[in-house]
Amino acid sequence: MKSGKHDSICMELINNGEALMKIDMISNKTLLSDYPGIEWKKVMGMRDIISHHYFDCFQNSRSFIK
Repeated sequence: MKSGKHDSICMELINNGEALMKIDMISNKTLLSDYPGIEWKKVMGMRDIISHHYFDCFQNSRSFIK
């Protein structure tokens, strides 16, 4: 995977996390709770991990990319 693809995937995950946080806030935490089978906190937490530890994630992923 090239760096550009990695960047694109990370940006999509960040955008999805942001959108879910806004949806959760707008719905007063009622919409996502209708789907208890999905671990929403983990999904939204991925945004924080990528946003705040992006370079760590990128560096670690490079060992898998050959």
